[in-house]
Amino acid sequence: AVVSTQSTGKKSNFIQLLVSLIASKTISLSVFKIVNFAEIGFEDIDFFKELFRKILNIPETLIAEVFGRLQPLPLDNLKNGFKVFLKHFLKPELNVEEKKNLKIALKCF
Repeated sequence: AVVSTQSTGKKSNFIQLLVSLIASKTISLSVFKIVNFAEIGFEDIDFFKELFRKILNIPETLIAEVFGRLQPLPLDNLKNGFKVFLKHFLKPELNVEEKKNLKIALKCF
């Protein structure tokens, strides 16, 4: 992926930009519908782990809104990809507050 070829600083800046745009509801998580979460590489896994961890640290009320925007959309592959990714790759690394926010996010699917 193009993101994996960027420096750590550029990746972090890009992630922060995405989190800001997602949290402000300027863009939806549906922009990731082109990502096949079953086939992403290690560098992409790290990218999405950092992205979702930052999303899980936005205010609790926004988490439900951000993930809830996907609910009415017919994007079952994306929703299932998110669920598997979040549970398998991210959940084991989360702190108590982040795990609480993850539960909120997963209820939105």
